[in-house]
Amino acid sequence: MALMTVKAAPGVRVPKERSPREYITEAEAVEVSRSPYYLRRIADRDLVLVTLGQDDGHLPEAGDDTADAPVATDTGVGDVVAPPVKSRKSSQEKAS
Repeated sequence: MALMTVKAAPGVRVPKERSPREYITEAEAVEVSRSPYYLRRIADRDLVLVTLGQDDGHLPEAGDDTADAPVATDTGVGDVVAPPVKSRKSSQEKAS
């Protein structure tokens, strides 16, 4: 399985996939498998990918599509803007 290097977002501790009492923090980059668990944590912005020159010093593997995933930056957790939430119309509103 492909590997990727990640860090936790600032102020977040993320449990490791098979060691729930061990955590990934923002202090140190960790190499993890490219599993659905870690991809979901990246999508939730609990984890961020570490790119070349930030900590690990190696390039992503060929065919790696992690360019679309969030990358470690200096922004804080409070800087994240959530997309607007669409509300559903009730059946009464649809009828009118």
